[in-house]
Amino acid sequence: MRDSALSLTLCVLLVLSGCSLFGGAGTPTATDGPASPTGTPTPTFGPAVYDAADAAASTDRLREAGSWNATLTTRYESNRSRPDLDEYPIELALRANASVGHLQVTERRADGRVETTFVDDSGGYVRERSADGDVDYRWASRPNDTLLVDALTYRALAGTQLRYVDDPGELPLAKVGYERVDDEVVAVYEANASESGFDPDRSLLVPEEARLVQYEQRLTLASDGRLVGRTVTVEWVHPDREERVTYQRSFRLGAVDGVTVERPGWVDEARQTADESAEEN
Repeated sequence: MRDSALSLTLCVLLVLSGCSLFGGAGTPTATDGPASPTGTPTPTFGPAVYDAADAAASTDRLREAGSWNATLTTRYESNRSRPDLDEYPIELALRANASVGHLQVTERRADGRVETTFVDDSGGYVRERSADGDVDYRWASRPNDTLLVDALTYRALAGTQLRYVDDPGELPLAKVGYERVDDEVVAVYEANASESGFDPDRSLLVPEEARLVQYEQRLTLASDGRLVGRTVTVEWVHPDREERVTYQRSFRLGAVDGVTVERPGWVDEARQTADESAEEN
């Protein structure tokens, strides 16, 4: 009986020893990752340090996917009253279906404005609704004009790249562990710095005369290499205006494959309005 109890205790200890929630930077080990269901191996995917090459690979995977959707949210906050910041936060909802050539971007602003752009083989059309409820249409691109498509695609893929805030080389995104997001285990990477140990490139959207206070970046990576989430937060102080500013941009990939993008009902009206405007000019 004593031997059986001892064996049971050892088994419990062995199970618990493999259930650490977070592994450190470097080569993943069996202790990296959350506790796994019986029969499911502990995750060990993803590089120890995530860099621009990994971001490019993630972007390529998304370009090659048949369809996907994502959101980009931009926040800009100040401790001073600034009317120009009333439109924040701004959220871009992005849906693409490459198999039928449909792309739709809906931009919502805190001041109530909503702008929706839809692109198909007949061209690109924009529906803009003001905070007062007024609706305007315009023809954003001619058929076969790839400029708008390229521009929207770049905005859609910006979250999967390390570009919208240029990442200084001295701040690598190091793996800090794993977590579960929407029933999917993802690898977590972080980079952060304060003014005492970080001399940023001014392409971080920080004005030249301002003083950087904090820089943080966090991203999550799926086991197949997809970048499913990314948040960058930059905080600085403007000495002349005694202003403290926080800028944050977050990317979230919602789905890959199986996403349908139907032509909105307002496209026919937008097309007619654009044609009438072209005839008048």
